[in-house]
Amino acid sequence: MVRRRSADAWKIPKTCNWNSNVLYPRCGTEMAVGGCEVAVSFIVFQWGAAKIGVQYDSHSWGESEGSTVSNRFIQKFFQDAVIPKYQCDYEVLTVFIQHSDEFAGISPEFLASLCRGRSVCALYFLWPIQGYQSYGEKLPTAAAYVTAEPFYALVSRMEASGIPTRWPHPVQLWKLLTSKDWISQLCSSWQFQIPVTTRVSKALVLVDPPKAALMALSALRVLQRARREAWKATHSDWSEGEAELVVKLGYSYEAADVRMVKPETLAEAMYSLVTQPNYTNDCVYVQERVRTVHLEARCFVLNGEVVEALFTRFARIDCHGYVRDYEKSAKEASQGQGQGQLGPGLEEEPLKWLSNDRTAFEDAMVQMRRLSRLWHLWLLAQSAEPTVSVRIDYLVERVAEGRAEVWTCEVGEQGYSMEGIDPALVFKAVVDTV
Repeated sequence: MVRRRSADAWKIPKTCNWNSNVLYPRCGTEMAVGGCEVAVSFIVFQWGAAKIGVQYDSHSWGESEGSTVSNRFIQKFFQDAVIPKYQCDYEVLTVFIQHSDEFAGISPEFLASLCRGRSVCALYFLWPIQGYQSYGEKLPTAAAYVTAEPFYALVSRMEASGIPTRWPHPVQLWKLLTSKDWISQLCSSWQFQIPVTTRVSKALVLVDPPKAALMALSALRVLQRARREAWKATHSDWSEGEAELVVKLGYSYEAADVRMVKPETLAEAMYSLVTQPNYTNDCVYVQERVRTVHLEARCFVLNGEVVEALFTRFARIDCHGYVRDYEKSAKEASQGQGQGQLGPGLEEEPLKWLSNDRTAFEDAMVQMRRLSRLWHLWLLAQSAEPTVSVRIDYLVERVAEGRAEVWTCEVGEQGYSMEGIDPALVFKAVVDTV
């Protein structure tokens, strides 16, 4: 669409509009580009290596929007939220990334000089990982995976130049969520109901895997004992001589680096995860495993309120401990608008998965509502600017008639699979922050 220009369109001011969110002149220099002023300039970073296309499983990501790094998702973001609000009063400057070495050469000041928006913001549709990602001289990873260190350095430079991140989060919160550091940091704050977790350094795993496994098991037993003394005994506590474990890496997506193991295979699992080609993770997380996961509740939190929930459960775990398939309920349970609670509608499948124990299901709902409010407070502590949305995944076990235990499994950054919620709700909430 060609925007009709007025007679004054090319009269570019020579002074900066200090009401803008940019701290330096974006016009009146040799770098400035002419054009009519618009309300918003969106600087979009997305995958651009033609020979490594974005692929995704529609069963996991949803058929309408696709994965959060796909062209379909980005197109839907602008069609559902930007165009209805701004019509043609916006512009998009897209930076296509082929490999992680390109981040060091990107200048936020130059990008800003190309923008004619009264407001400028950045959207990043990429997945940072701890690993080498390059196109050509180094072995490539899957599409849209980029090396975290140079990528986050770029995001920090962008924000230091006065260009805020609107997708997914400000850099300090984004790094905290993707690294999964919050799991080990908060697991001893029992009210968050996180399975006890310890971090094992990569050096220890490489030098002596059996010793690393023994130290991880010992640390988890100490944490379990402290939890029983300070909080309560749980159904996932180990008895003498038994242990069920989960091993995982930070900066990982789609449960690609999560294994469920026994003590006798813990050393091998840790070693195999940290020695994967091109991985540079400095530690591995070892966590107690919830004894029996009867269902998983994926709660979509929007502006501090749970607006939707999708119930799933593990369908198949392979011989190496990876979750390969899951079963999902026929439809999501939704709440009344503005109530900040999971809705009263009880689904047939989740009730069946909990042995048709309605009281246990309601007990789980009460716990998830309380936990979601607690997580909202924690997010405010990490970022004064309210977080638009996250997806919190809870693991639910029916431990007795009428009683359930709920555990926080994941706090997913904005960029989670949106199957179970209308993506337009999230997109519009994000655009409202611009």
